[in-house]
Amino acid sequence: TEIYTLSLHDALPISHAHGEHLVEGDRAGWIGIFGNPNDLAYHLAVGVAMILAAAHASHSRRRKLAWWSLLVPVFWAIVLTQSRGGMLAACVVGLFWALRTVKRAPLVLGAACVVAVVVFMSPNNPWSRRTQEATAYGEDVSARGRIDAWRTGIAIAKERPLTGVGAGAFMIAWPEFAPGDAGEARTQHNTFIQLVSELGIPALLLFVSALAAAALGLRRAGKLQRSEERRVGKECR
Repeated sequence: TEIYTLSLHDALPISHAHGEHLVEGDRAGWIGIFGNPNDLAYHLAVGVAMILAAAHASHSRRRKLAWWSLLVPVFWAIVLTQSRGGMLAACVVGLFWALRTVKRAPLVLGAACVVAVVVFMSPNNPWSRRTQEATAYGEDVSARGRIDAWRTGIAIAKERPLTGVGAGAFMIAWPEFAPGDAGEARTQHNTFIQLVSELGIPALLLFVSALAAAALGLRRAGKLQRSEERRVGKECR
């Protein structure tokens, strides 16, 4: 997964520069399940976490710098997707990493806030451009479309709670299950709605269980690490 993520963030800017796999005009997409720029951006945000973890685990300064240098193309690839959720997710990952690992976290966060203000105050920045493109006649069409997709997904879950409409068949089933005032068909933009509408409640429960197991595992790993650090600290005294 790590190798695929790293190769993806290198290939995406090249693909975007050649006008390939573009969605909604100039939003960077990819192939297969990453044809949706938002899904692609979230995948890249996971890559940010992987890079930060690898850099933190490296003992060599050169390796740390090599890992940190990879953040530049990753963040640039996320910007090319113009996914507001993806940008926020990547920033939250960086925020938590700084709070837990950087000794001068307030200074780093202050500098990051200054950079963010400069970027988002600049003309034609990706966030503002995406917001303007998603707004029509004072209404956020993107937000409205997501609400319609969620309503459609809930309607499917009520009608087919055990099986859904089948993997990847949400947009095909849109005309049958969408409310009468819903707009054009679009993807769910919500993992939980996607699972329950396409695969049913059992699949949703399995996914939630996997998330809970991962969270508990991370909690146990954190406790073990802190316990080991305390033990080593006592031995060094």
